[in-house]
Amino acid sequence: MAPQFDIAPKDFKASQHWLDNFLQRSELSLRRSTTLFRLEDTQVIKGALAFKSFIDDADFSKYNLSNMIAMDETAVFMGQSSQTTIEQRGASLMYIPSTAYKSACVSCSLAICLDGTKIPPLIISKGKKEKIERVLGIFILETEKAWATQQL
Repeated sequence: MAPQFDIAPKDFKASQHWLDNFLQRSELSLRRSTTLFRLEDTQVIKGALAFKSFIDDADFSKYNLSNMIAMDETAVFMGQSSQTTIEQRGASLMYIPSTAYKSACVSCSLAICLDGTKIPPLIISKGKKEKIERVLGIFILETEKAWATQQL
């Protein structure tokens, strides 16, 4: 934004209070990308109740804690840039620059046995190898899709 106002970025310093007032005087606002969707409350409640019912009906006493695993998988996007920009107040469309790797991602799975034994992380990337390698204590797997499937 500095070039638009003929300000040398390295010479300029301001407080948050000054910035807030400047944005208001110039009729600018901080804008965020809104591509995420929100689940309806009824959907969240139904899912939570179904999971609670499943847990309540399960008999965990017959399982060894070292054979029970808690796992979570999350996508890690390589080209994720800042999702915030400054735009004229009231503008309906805005441009947020991004890298060329916008759709490149890997999945990371973290797991632990319920007896406290940690399982090494698993990173799943898109590729053709279909082979698991261990690099620096982390398992790396290339698959046709960059996420865990039933087959995997």
